[in-house]
Formats: sequence, structure tokens, C-alpha cells
Amino acid sequence: MELLGEPRVAVCVPAVDMVDTYFAYSTGSSIGPQREQLAETVLKMTDATHIMWLDSDMRFPGDTLLRLLAHNVPAVCASYTERKPPFKPVAYTDPANWDKRLWTMPESTGLQEIAYAGFGCVLLERHVIEDMTQPRFMTTWVETTSGHGHAGEDMFFFLKMTEQTGVKLLLDQDLSKEVAHIGRFEFTPEHAIRAAQQRGESFGEPETVNTLAECRIEGDDVGGPSSNQ
Repeated sequence: MELLGEPRVAVCVPAVDMVDTYFAYSTGSSIGPQREQLAETVLKMTDATHIMWLDSDMRFPGDTLLRLLAHNVPAVCASYTERKPPFKPVAYTDPANWDKRLWTMPESTGLQEIAYAGFGCVLLERHVIEDMTQPRFMTTWVETTSGHGHAGEDMFFFLKMTEQTGVKLLLDQDLSKEVAHIGRFEFTPEHAIRAAQQRGESFGEPETVNTLAECRIEGDDVGGPSSNQ
């Protein structure tokens, strides 16, 4: 979809506690409904061409928005590091195997396709949200080849996005090097690399990205054909 004129960006920040801001935010204890409410607010009350999603526990460069806009793609994001063990990146290449992730290494650069990622630093063109049915964000129970468990609203969104709109998610490796996840301190890609090295695990860029791998999400089949895993 070609955008005409200058971009107009709505910034959406879900937060647990009160935040004093002069732009749209939503507070609450359930992140899925917060994101859904923010998306609906943007669609109904603004003419924004883009939606910039930023979590309140992220640290990012001041030019983040301009850098993501410059890619001129429907969906682009930055990765960041988990704040709890095993301290891995939140960029996934196979929805059916949560162990397959895209690492941000010192030599990593450019855009790379992934299946889904954390929603802490994401830029979407408006039509991506408009072309999806509700619910767009939902925490679900997932059966995968590497086990089962609760999947976040971010995984649900990106897999549904690809299935319903055909849009692929791209990750900015250069920006990801400069994004930190704030917890007891700021977790960076270097923490993920060091943790993996200490565990003696192999890591690095995946050979393939399986955006259509079989993945059964309760209540909605996304990411590929349904399975009875």
C-alpha cells in the first residue's frame, strides 16, 4: 500500500501504573485488552497513517521513530532482551519452536524477516490494523513442537497479521543493538549473548524463517494449517 503525503504517527504506550503524558496511553493489568483499546482509539479518533507501539519499560534512541519510518514497510520492529532467565532475545523465527530466535550480534545489520517478536518497539502502518479482525491481541494456550504454554498477545497478533494480511514482520538489527529492556537494570543484547555463552549454548542467525509453521492457538488457527498437536 502506497502512503500519500507526510506520515502521521499515533504513539501508543500501555502501562501498569499512572503515567503523566500528553499522548495516548492506556493503563491496566491485562496487556491484551490495553493494546486492543489503544488500536481502536487510533482507528476511531485519529487519521494517523502509522501506529508506533512503545512499552513503558523500554529504553530506545531518540530517533527510533524516524529510523523505523525510513524503512517504508508495513511492519517493522526492534528486538530486545528478556528481563529474566534465560535472558534470550524476544525475536522468534518459528512459531512452532520457541527455541528458534533471531540473535542481535555485534556484526548484525540491516532488516531481517522474523515470525513474531515482543511488542515493546513496533511500527505498523494503519492498514495493517484495519485489515485484521478482532480480537487482534489475546493471550492464548499454545501447543508447539518444543512444548506448550501460554503465548503472549504479541505472538497472537503477529501470526494473525501474517495470516490475514500477508504482511511480513521485519526486524531492524541496527536499532536492536541500541534498545534496552528496563528491569532491575537495563538488559541489552550483550546480556543475552553472555548468558548463552555461560550456558555453553550455540546461538546466532537462523538458516530459515518459518512464518507458516504449524502452530495451534486455542480459539484461533494462525501461522499455518491447523494441527492436533
